[in-house]
Amino acid sequence: MARWCVRRRFLVIGLWLAALLGLGAAQSSTGTAYNDNFTIPGSESTTAFALLEQACSCPR
Repeated sequence: MARWCVRRRFLVIGLWLAALLGLGAAQSSTGTAYNDNFTIPGSESTTAFALLEQACSCPR
């Protein structure tokens, strides 16, 4: 494989550049509207988080 890459170095560089441009285009087309809020009502962690919010009187 290394020999093939050395013999076709410009093709390999072109393929890497095309892959990078393709990944960049795919990343920009997905946008930035990600949501990481996930709750399960009644679970222990949700209850613990609610207790922590009640106990903390610190302004955010």
